[in-house]
This record gives sequence, C-alpha cells and structure tokens, in this order.
Amino acid sequence: MKRLLLPLAVLCTTLAGCAFAKNNLQPARFVLVNEALITQLQQHIMHFIGGTPVRLADTVFTDSSTLYVERVMLEDAKGMPLTGRDMAAVNTFSLWINKSAQCVLKHNRSNAVVVVKDATCIKLDKKAS
Repeated sequence: MKRLLLPLAVLCTTLAGCAFAKNNLQPARFVLVNEALITQLQQHIMHFIGGTPVRLADTVFTDSSTLYVERVMLEDAKGMPLTGRDMAAVNTFSLWINKSAQCVLKHNRSNAVVVVKDATCIKLDKKAS
C-alpha cells in the first residue's frame, strides 16, 4: 500500500501544479523594450534553440504575445540564397504574465519556460495576439 501512495502523491502534485500554472498564466506584451531586455531575450532564445544567434526587433512582444523565429537563409559568396529547400520548423515563443506580474517566456515546442527578469509586461488585449 505504501508503494502506491508515493507515486500517487507525485502524480496528483504534478497534475495540480500543471493545472495551477496553466490557469495562472495570461498572454502578455511588454510595456517597454530596451537593449538589456533584448539581450536577455536573445540569450534565453539561443538557449532554447541550441545556441543559434538570433536578431530581435526593438518592438519584440510589444504588439503580440507570439514570436516566430526562422532560420537564416544560407547564402553564397555573392549573397544569393543557396539552392535547396530549408525544411527546418519555425520556432515559436509566447510571452505570458503570471499572478505575481512576472513576465514568462515559453518555448512552445518544448514547453520550457523562463521568467524574464527586470521586465514589465501587461495582459494582452483580446483583440491583439
């Protein structure tokens, strides 16, 4: 009987934690974006996608809670795209705000999340995405 209690307790805690986390997150956008925030986001995104450098706009996550990151097209010496088709999937990220008003960045493919430090975000309006 004791053997069943521990796995059951872990399962219940895990399920409750997942439900709790999901219910407490709302789509969000940044109030203000600066160089330090962009650098932090780049580091988090590079970590999630395996170290590949990314460029982000100064308006990242200011109008939308979703970010799409595509691979850079490979070019030849003349700057022309190399022939062939790049079939790599696009990485998507979401910005969320939790009950503690922390900004949370989520890598949608892996469901990995990280709290974005020193950032202010607000709940996204229903009409924006």
